[in-house]
Amino acid sequence: MIKNYYQILNLSTDCNKDEIKKAFRMYATKFHPDKQNNDKFFEERFKEIKEVYDVLIDDNKRAQFDNEYKSTFKNSSSNYNSNQGCTTNIPFNK
Repeated sequence: MIKNYYQILNLSTDCNKDEIKKAFRMYATKFHPDKQNNDKFFEERFKEIKEVYDVLIDDNKRAQFDNEYKSTFKNSSSNYNSNQGCTTNIPFNK
């Protein structure tokens, strides 16, 4: 199943690059393995956050992701187009 990259960084689908960068910095700081005694959980979360950032910050990769995500869930009741706005809640729990 395709991951919802917007949900991972707690962003709306219409967020801009500044919002993406801000969310990435916040989560990257929180989950950086060097700050967490190289705990594997944090290392995996950091890798995921970096992967998400690399896709969402690149216009071409983001457009490709959006198309794939929409086509995957076009017949489901996903909240892909929800207007939740960009927030700074931490979606990960250890």
